[in-house]
Amino acid sequence: MTSKPPGAAITGLLLLALAFALAVRLVGVFHGLPGVVGADEGFEIHRALKLGMGEIDVERVGKGGFFYLLFVEYGVYFVWLLLTGRIGGPDDFALRFAADPSPFWLIGRVTNALLGTLAVVATWSLGRRAYGRRAALFGAAVVSVSLLCVRHAAVIGVDAPMTLLLIVGVGLALAWAEPGKRPRPVLLGTVFGAAVMTKVPAIVLALPIAIANWLRHRGRGLRRALAGRRVLVVYAVAAGVFMAGNPGFTLRMGDFARRVWGTLAGTPAPAAGFVSGTSAESLPLYYWNVLRSDLGLGLVGLALAGVAWALVRRRPADLLILPLVAGLFYLIAGARTSQHFYPRYALPLVPFLGLLAGRALVEAADRLPLPARARGPAIALAGALLLLPGAAGSVEWAARQTREDTRLRARAWMEANAPAGSGVFLVGHPIVESAPTLSIPLRNTDANVERLIGELAETEPSKAKFLELRRRVATGVPFDLHTVRHFEENASLADYERAGVRYFVILGRRFDPERLESDRKHADAVLASRAALYEELRADPRVERVLALDPERDRLSGPDLEIFRLVPVARDAEAEEPGPVERVGEGAGA
Repeated sequence: MTSKPPGAAITGLLLLALAFALAVRLVGVFHGLPGVVGADEGFEIHRALKLGMGEIDVERVGKGGFFYLLFVEYGVYFVWLLLTGRIGGPDDFALRFAADPSPFWLIGRVTNALLGTLAVVATWSLGRRAYGRRAALFGAAVVSVSLLCVRHAAVIGVDAPMTLLLIVGVGLALAWAEPGKRPRPVLLGTVFGAAVMTKVPAIVLALPIAIANWLRHRGRGLRRALAGRRVLVVYAVAAGVFMAGNPGFTLRMGDFARRVWGTLAGTPAPAAGFVSGTSAESLPLYYWNVLRSDLGLGLVGLALAGVAWALVRRRPADLLILPLVAGLFYLIAGARTSQHFYPRYALPLVPFLGLLAGRALVEAADRLPLPARARGPAIALAGALLLLPGAAGSVEWAARQTREDTRLRARAWMEANAPAGSGVFLVGHPIVESAPTLSIPLRNTDANVERLIGELAETEPSKAKFLELRRRVATGVPFDLHTVRHFEENASLADYERAGVRYFVILGRRFDPERLESDRKHADAVLASRAALYEELRADPRVERVLALDPERDRLSGPDLEIFRLVPVARDAEAEEPGPVERVGEGAGA
């Protein structure tokens, strides 16, 4: 019996990595629907639907191209519903979304999961051209198992699509650098423009493109090497794609330039509710910890060894990838604003660090005094040991996404036990049911919704129209919601009592004084107001904790969560006629 040839083994392992990547990205796509969604998921969906209504979003000029793909997909979905007789026209389509947006979220999540899986293929393709099949397989496996890559491909957002476009762009630039390859300036320019349109940090792709052109023409004069006709076509096409897909950039170019300058150079005063960038935690240290947590210390160390080895070898791929990695890290870790504490910002670094690590592992193994047939198994064993922790973490996270979310359990409790119209304190957006939420998705009273519609009618008519549709089809128990944005200071318990609040929904990570450092970007006054309100709720004898949910103890997903009920005086308690108290876990109760 003959052993499999190395090529067949590598192909089999690549298919295994792809299957794993697709599974962990897809298994949790139903999570939280229709009530709980990721903090940024609604942006691209609502922009796609606004485009369908004839409105162009000119506000968010720094990110967005993904919503054009969603617009096309929603158009196909509309035609299918129309042809199958499930809707009679655009009004029915809008009502369908207002009543249950789950299909729209599923379309977006599945699309992003597929794009995230394609990033594994793109990493393999780039790595094979850059460093060979074995290093390419290792880099692809890193992208497959990385929890950063898994989490942000399993929800709707722009980071996974931008990362895919960056990998494809570097691959096209590397082909451009090879004199024997035919340059493809229009394709490269389109990918470059689409990447920047999706998210502006992709502008760093200009570095490998310029270096690739220099490598191709360095013997034909400096001018052609830096600004030849074909590379100018790349930049012109990229600019055209970006401007066509981002019309708000032209209208708000000055504001955009000031925001970019403020991000990189620091602003004299921080945004309301945030600390200044100079007083926040070191961003380089923060993103080092993000990468160490995601990849593991061993894999990060191997990636750094790969960086050092690339500086020594300086092959064409090294000269393209190293400046890209340095540029990306500077943009996220060199920022001078405190709002940049987001782990997902490190996501585009993972594929390139994975390839550099794979190249270091393979070339180190090739230098060991081992028989040739033993090197493959040695690389496979070392790779498995380095990748196993990330794979286990991704599987655990994906499995958790199949469980009920604590916020949905809490909503069910409120609807079953709290009187309709009760005043409820929440952290989140005023449009709790239709915008990104940081708390439980309760239905607002018709009076509150009407007020919001009036406020939005002039500034955001599409959102006002959606709220009107939502009001017409809304189900569930309505509550008088008192929302506070996550960057705003909380009032005191006495203030909320005077405003009629009787229930307080508290997420531990945002109110527990021992964990407030997780929101280090927010101003001290904001964090202090949360801690103060939490202490008041725990200390006031008129307040009792009626629900406590711990995702680990209760086998749920989502954050740990508490609901407190305020009973001001006996007369109010009789008027409210509160429902039965459900005590969950040992810590439930006052």
